[in-house]
Amino acid sequence: MGSAVAAEKITAVERPFVDTASPSSAKLVILIDDMGHSLSLNIAALNLPGALSFAFLPHTSHSKKLAKIAQASGKDVLLHAPMENIYNLPLGRGAMTSSMSEADFKSTLEKNIAAIPSLIGVNNHMGSKLTALNLQMRWTMEVVKEKGLFFLDSKTTSKSVAWQQAKNAGIAGLKRDIFLDHDLNLTAINRQYQRAIALAKRRGYAVVIAHPHAITIKFLQQRLGQLKAQNVQLVSVSAMINQLKVQHISLGELNKSLNKSRILPVR
Repeated sequence: MGSAVAAEKITAVERPFVDTASPSSAKLVILIDDMGHSLSLNIAALNLPGALSFAFLPHTSHSKKLAKIAQASGKDVLLHAPMENIYNLPLGRGAMTSSMSEADFKSTLEKNIAAIPSLIGVNNHMGSKLTALNLQMRWTMEVVKEKGLFFLDSKTTSKSVAWQQAKNAGIAGLKRDIFLDHDLNLTAINRQYQRAIALAKRRGYAVVIAHPHAITIKFLQQRLGQLKAQNVQLVSVSAMINQLKVQHISLGELNKSLNKSRILPVR
């Protein structure tokens, strides 16, 4: 617990994206959501090995302290922005809803961002209703872009337009492929993990969202050390975004070159 006390003195600083991803192996991104409540479980999650990323709920008892610990450990820090869901489940402080005016909506998001030190990105907490609304997602991306952050769409609904609105705004981002621990039993968690590994090997990368549950932490403690032998590299959200940016730029340059040669471009 001494590290938690020391971390309180750390000054929050903005960190640029650092590309630690090797282009040769399959990439696995694991984002741990819902950080900020249980100090003991959250610290256990932060102590997991490798380039995990962490998303913190705003205005919780331990979010500031834990975000500073994460940043000091070189982890990506995101805001886990509470967004309206179709089930009317409570969101706590910082809730963003469709009934808000544009000014209130943006002000709430700005306060949520300010509540998490050292953050470099945003993803949605719940949001099955809000992320399906183009107007509110456009407002979201206007604030995210103004703050110089990236956006990761948690994809809590197949109707989400968040990632598309991020693209429209010219914001770097990703979208979730797999929830690791929607079902809290080892068989289900292992099944989702194997799906993620298979997707990473097939497509080149996979984006996984997990949560700081004791069963999830124990599972990852046992499995993350095996990734190297599987030729899979654990990378942060920002490193993956950077690599995809580079690949996109390279593909664009190749297409230009091929067009000049009157050859069909790569798609």
